[in-house]
Amino acid sequence: MLLNTICKRGDLEINIRKRQEKILEFIQEKGELSVNELIDLIPASPATIRRDISFLSEKGLIIRSHGYVHNPDKDSPVLPLKTRTILASHKKEQIAKKASELVKSGMTVVLDSGSTCLAIALAIKDKDITVVTNSIEICSALALSDIKVICTGGIMENKHLCFLGKDADIFIENIEVDIGFIGATGVRVNSGFTTSSPLQYDFKKRLIQASRKQYIVFDSSKFYSANIYMFANYSDEITGVITNNSTDETAIVQLDLMRDNGLDIILSNDL
Repeated sequence: MLLNTICKRGDLEINIRKRQEKILEFIQEKGELSVNELIDLIPASPATIRRDISFLSEKGLIIRSHGYVHNPDKDSPVLPLKTRTILASHKKEQIAKKASELVKSGMTVVLDSGSTCLAIALAIKDKDITVVTNSIEICSALALSDIKVICTGGIMENKHLCFLGKDADIFIENIEVDIGFIGATGVRVNSGFTTSSPLQYDFKKRLIQASRKQYIVFDSSKFYSANIYMFANYSDEITGVITNNSTDETAIVQLDLMRDNGLDIILSNDL
């Protein structure tokens, strides 16, 4: 009886999280929606949607005003880390599990900043490894673990809670690690993996060069979010890609093209 109660509670929490993820996705896409529009879009009662809106507003993930909800960073191509951590969180956890299977005891691992790499950090926190990162969030997440954590230093990028710039680049240029997980904020169709920042572009290219094996990690929503700076092509010398499974035609076509270019494609079971 107790086990059934715990399972039901767990299912309820997943449903709440997925519903709130969907609300954030709609607001990210549109920039602004009325509460009534959200009620029409989300299969839940008006009272439930309003509770979700209140919760997300209290967390600072959306802004409410006179019957409308707004993306607080509508002028930015990339959302703050705290928002991205919630968006597609279940998919990122599944991607992280797949990534963790590649990490063996004694390895040195480099983790890029971003919500997917943060999920990977949490998935590998009990392993006997060394982690190199520019992410403040990852350093914090691993602070109480037995992992040896090395931070690049550099100029703090407030919105994404990471270090970038010349000092971070020089640090990465002078190391070599067993495996690197590099986040992508977008995928340019038929071409490669993108980011929105020139500083991120420089840093990610160095992460690839510093890693004996390199995996680009992202959830399938990134197939519709190409950014201006392409830091790696499908044909570059990178090991592979880790993302969630998808029935979407664009995702399927692009993953097949990546395979044709010799990339190892690792998919989580999450659709």
